[in-house]
Order: sequence, then structure tokens, then C-alpha cells
Amino acid sequence: MKFLPAMLIAGLCAFSACSDDEGNGEVFSDLTTEEHKAKLEDEGIAFAQNMDAVADLKLYDVVDVFMNLQEQDQQNTNVNPTVAFGLDQVNELRKGAKSSVNLKALAPEEKGSISAEFAEQTGVYTWDGTGFVYAAKEGEITYIFPVGDVDATITVNNFSVQLAANQEMDDFELELPLSLDMSVTLGTAEICSYALVGEWYDNDTPKLLKETIKLEVYTFSHELSNNKSTLSMGSSFDNNGTVIFANNITIEGNVDYSAIVAELEATEGEDGLASALEQEILTKANAWFQVGDVKMEGVLDVKGLINGMSEAENIDSEEAYNALMVELLNANVKLYVKYADSNEIIARSDFYTIIKDGFSIWQMRMIFGDGSAVASDFFDTGFEDMIAEIDALIAKMEANFGEETPAE
Repeated sequence: MKFLPAMLIAGLCAFSACSDDEGNGEVFSDLTTEEHKAKLEDEGIAFAQNMDAVADLKLYDVVDVFMNLQEQDQQNTNVNPTVAFGLDQVNELRKGAKSSVNLKALAPEEKGSISAEFAEQTGVYTWDGTGFVYAAKEGEITYIFPVGDVDATITVNNFSVQLAANQEMDDFELELPLSLDMSVTLGTAEICSYALVGEWYDNDTPKLLKETIKLEVYTFSHELSNNKSTLSMGSSFDNNGTVIFANNITIEGNVDYSAIVAELEATEGEDGLASALEQEILTKANAWFQVGDVKMEGVLDVKGLINGMSEAENIDSEEAYNALMVELLNANVKLYVKYADSNEIIARSDFYTIIKDGFSIWQMRMIFGDGSAVASDFFDTGFEDMIAEIDALIAKMEANFGEETPAE
């Protein structure tokens, strides 16, 4: 069962991307290769332990009790879709890292609309031993039920939507969420909160979509924003402000939906290289990924790379083409592995050409501060404790949630 640990190690230590200001200065860490390896393993262990702790939070006992009571409910009160949506979003963190907001869960399954169904079902539902007993209350849906010797409360309120401009379905109204709040309390303590905020353009594409989940000492956030010249998507998960993992990708250019569709239609059927050289959508793409204090980052100058590729049209030899590619990649693609707290570089990218089986090819390697490259056996030893922690986490996920992983 080494597939996932290997992927985590590779992702932790080999992938990168960032803002174009991040790589300037190139201050390398003075730690040795073995010291870097030890710190990387520590971060991997901490990641696995944090994710293991998240799955054991008291919150999930409360959710499990609620779901079991729903199955026993003789009053036949179904969970409102907004409540189910909030719990589903929170429950995703129980199984591992979330990557996006699943808005499909807010689409109605039958005729009508989510907002109308919410308005019809607002009120307080209290467990009486056989079912949830209803009491009227405007503006919120609340469930009260016992968990051990204390009462738990799940409340959803501040729910608002706007009607989508594009209505293609006859049997229900497509609605775009503007706000939704949910809280879970146990006794007098709030153990979970969920907040969703949305803003939309007239063509139903998101201008802003943000969710924030607080689980006791943990906070998860995911945000997508688009001002038509910059599209940004990112997530973060922390323990009392200390990063467990985080990521972000930013695309600069003309990222208006209508402009992208028009560009794709205009270049349909054209030569791939020619259409790429003429595209006016993307100018720069930045991204980064962080686990603990280890941050993989870089920047891709799309326009610079595309402009340079125009020279390839007149090249008729493989060696000359690969030499040009190495020059363009080193000039327009900057990849780094860093320590997030100090911004010191562990390793940076270097593109180069080699001759293999009589053919010229280009490759990438990561260079340490002493000029040495990441050896092919870098990950073969020294990560045993991290792999053991991750294997234990995987085994627990399989036992608790029926998750399957590839066999050895």
C-alpha cells in the first residue's frame, strides 16, 4: 500500500509554482541535504497526524448521532437540503483534504426551488424520543437532539439566493447561492461553523465563491474569485493559525467567460501551435502548494513562453529545438521548493538537454544550494516514519469510511 505515500512524497518534494516576486533574490537555505530530508519527513508526519486528529473530532460523533436519529424518525421529517449541504461540506474534511465547493448538492432533486423549500421548512425540530417535533420559527432551520447527557444543536440560517439568468430546466428553478451559515453546538460550546458567500456575474459565472469551515481548533477555507482579468482559486487548512496545507492558482489575462468561449470558437480546427501563439486569453499562470512549512512555488510566463515558441517554426533539427526549449523554459518557468516561514530555497528548477539512445531530449531537475541535483535515490531512504504515519492514516480511513486504495 505504498502508492499514496509515494504520491504524497512526490507532491511534497517535487511539484511547485508561485508569484513572479517569490523567486527573486534566490536565498538558499544552508541546511545539508540530509537535514532537508529530515525536515521534509517531519512535515509529512505532522500532516498525517493532523488529518488523523480531524477525523476523530467530537463533531463527527454529533453528526453520526443526528443521521441515526433521522433514520429512526417516526415524524417523517426529512433533512432540509441546506442542512444536508452544510453537513456534507463539513464531512468531506473527515475523509481528507477538500478541494472545492460542491454546489451540485444545492440543486433541487424535484420540481420547485431550494429557497422555497427552505422557507417552507423553517422552524425548530426537537427530538422527543421517537421523532423530531416541529415548532414554527422564521429565518432558520434548527435541529435539537441529545448526544449523551447534553443537547446538540444544528442550525442553518442566513440563506439567500439569486435566480440564475440561464433557466434551461422546466421542472425546477436554478438558483445561485449568495449566503448560507450553519453552526453545530454541543451543550454551550460551538464545535463547528460553516459559512458560504457567493457573488455572480450576469452569465451565471462566479465573481466570488468562498466557504469557511471551523472545526474546533481547525479552520478550512476555499475561495474562488474572478474580476475578468485575474482568476484565483485557493484553499487553506490550519490548526490554530499554523498551516497544515494550503494551495493557490492564479491566472492572469482575459479570463472573462464570454471572451474564452469566443477565443475557443475562433481557433477551432486550427493548428495547435499556431492557435497557441495567437491566443489572447492567458498571459501568466502562478500557483503554489504548501504542506506545513514546506512550500512548492513558481511562475509561468505564458506570454513570454509563447512568444519565444514562435522561433520554433523555423527550426528543422531536434537538437536545436530542444536547445531552444531549455532556453525558453529556464527564462519563463521558475520552480522552487522553499521553507514558507523564512522564504529560503531548498531547491530550484533547472532545465537541460541530454542525449539518450542517440536522441536529444530535454529534462528538468531540482538543484540544491550547493549546486548538487536531487539524486534519483533521494526518496529511497529516510522517510520510513512518514510513510508509517501515512499508512496508518490510510488504514484508519479504510476502516472508518470504506475508502479503497490501490494494492501493492
